[in-house]
Amino acid sequence: MGKPKYEIFRYINNITLNPREYILDDEGNQMLFDSAEDALAFMNKHISPPVANVDELGDEYGMFIAMVEEDWCQACEDGTCPELAEEDA
Repeated sequence: MGKPKYEIFRYINNITLNPREYILDDEGNQMLFDSAEDALAFMNKHISPPVANVDELGDEYGMFIAMVEEDWCQACEDGTCPELAEEDA
């Protein structure tokens, strides 16, 4: 486990009951970002006009940024995670 990562997605046909569609790289892999700010900066390079924050991105473009929680835990961030200690051993 490492630091949290952030994903950019939208709901198919802008219906929240539908599955998410994710931003992909050139190889077709889901793009992950180190921070919500990095993800927002990426999106602002590809939209016009750019937005000031994550909420505006959702309101104006139907695109959302969320933390990928399964890749991170607070104990890992604090350096107290037993799994992290096992990896270092």
